[in-house]
Amino acid sequence: MPRSLVAALALLPASAFAFPAGELNFTDATVARVQSTTFEQSRNEKEIELADYDNDGDLDVVLAIAGGVFGNRTNKIYRNDGGVLVETTASMPGFTIQDLSRRALLRDYDNDGWLDLIIINDQLGGGDAGRTKYWRNDHTGGVFQGFVYDLAPLNGAIGYACGADAQDYNQDGYMDVWFGNYPNSPQDTMFFGSATGLQQAAVSMVPRDDDYTTDISSADLNGDGWLDVISSNHWDPAWVNYNNLDGTNPGDFDQPNSTQMLTSGVQYHNAMEPGDLDGDGRIDLYASNWSGEGDAFLINTGNDANGRVVWDIRTVPGHASARETSKAMIQDLNGDGRPEVFVNAMDGRPVLYRNVSRPGEVAFVEWTPPGAVGDDELLASFTTGAVDLSGDGKLDLVVAGNAGEHVLEAIPTPRYNAAHLGGTLPAITAGPISVYGFGFEGNFNAFQTMDLQSGDHVSVVARSCGDIALSALAATTHVSDREAQGNEEYLEFTVSGNVMLTLSVTRSCADGDGDGDIDAADLAMANACRTGSTTGPSCGAFDVNMDGRVTQGDITLITSRLQNGSHPRTPFLLEVIAR
Repeated sequence: MPRSLVAALALLPASAFAFPAGELNFTDATVARVQSTTFEQSRNEKEIELADYDNDGDLDVVLAIAGGVFGNRTNKIYRNDGGVLVETTASMPGFTIQDLSRRALLRDYDNDGWLDLIIINDQLGGGDAGRTKYWRNDHTGGVFQGFVYDLAPLNGAIGYACGADAQDYNQDGYMDVWFGNYPNSPQDTMFFGSATGLQQAAVSMVPRDDDYTTDISSADLNGDGWLDVISSNHWDPAWVNYNNLDGTNPGDFDQPNSTQMLTSGVQYHNAMEPGDLDGDGRIDLYASNWSGEGDAFLINTGNDANGRVVWDIRTVPGHASARETSKAMIQDLNGDGRPEVFVNAMDGRPVLYRNVSRPGEVAFVEWTPPGAVGDDELLASFTTGAVDLSGDGKLDLVVAGNAGEHVLEAIPTPRYNAAHLGGTLPAITAGPISVYGFGFEGNFNAFQTMDLQSGDHVSVVARSCGDIALSALAATTHVSDREAQGNEEYLEFTVSGNVMLTLSVTRSCADGDGDGDIDAADLAMANACRTGSTTGPSCGAFDVNMDGRVTQGDITLITSRLQNGSHPRTPFLLEVIAR
């Protein structure tokens, strides 16, 4: 083995470890970030649409509003003014007609570089109920002037509906629109965009059904390059309609085997949200339940012989299955490359699930910040959108609440030096905390929690460039050891007694070959990982500064600290939250 060049990893200062990705915390910044003027009832269903409708470089907000108090609702529009959402609803003549609106779709339908707006309405309520409306973007003089109601683009052909989505389904460069049917209509409706405007697609290209569609979403589920349509329904199964399944007719969703049932007739869902939950490159689904069946992960395991996805359906743990959840948002909120799931609920607070999945394993822990999301119905909501309002590069959340909008702003998690804590954690029921420190192979760090009560729900995530094991000693012992160097460990449990968290190092950071020292063989392995710029199951051992990837900076640290014959100390970050 080569001789040590300079000092050991034991001499690395705390400042060498950046920990930029992974931490997840929010605060309620509604007062500073929302200027609302429209009176609201106590219970409104709101579909949020985020897009830059005024072309000033930031995302604005349109809300299509329905509700339990029919006849007393108004759609809303906000301009993003330097990170403050300023309501401008009153400046749009006709926009305030009290329709029962279900979906807002901001898209460039006429290909002029400015976003137009479609609002779909169902048959209930006052106003111009049952008519889907098109609002043309007026940008006279190259400056956004407002939206102008225009009956011509849809030719008055679309009546009441609940769900819809707009995408380029036939890949001709023009935006198409899929409208989900209402109970009195036997079929969904699709419009294709073209140089001459929106034209209704042939009935033979759209599957026939009699479902009560509540939501439409789109994604390439089977990986054939064409966007498929997912239909969520009340009182009926959810369906996938596969696009161009035999490769002969782009935008045709009614070919042999192109329709697939996702749930049985006794499972009702408000929405199916697509996203790659487990990082395998395939699009999965999150199913939000309507009447207590429980939310579910639908994991995409690949295609069958007909080109349709084979789904692995798994129950979502952690929150009560009897709750009515509305739409979920799937978005990477902490910058670690894995999307979180933010689940809205009509009967209480939302739930944030932090993604701790790795290849071959789907795993989430509840990470709902108590300081930003209370335990009552204050943040009961239907949808949520993610946008960086504060300009710090982190995504904030705009929660379309039952009785008003809320902004949950991303903030740093309070961080503590393990050496200064004396083995006792600060309060974790007020919000998440993180603790950084160093461990030696064969030894462990122990942390006593002081503010927990029986029944509290605790989530713990620990990360390191070494291989670590995590345990919680309470009335029941909980242990996490995924046995993969450079990975993370996580625990989730309900408190039933005093809790002691322990973290131990089972293989030192940068000791890729596991021989107990840092030598030329480890350096060669580290350089191979740097070439791929990845922190996969084996490469994470060399992410010495723990910034989420193996870079030249890590190689420099390892090269300057080659060591033989002893175990260097290994950095870790421990994150804890409780409710």
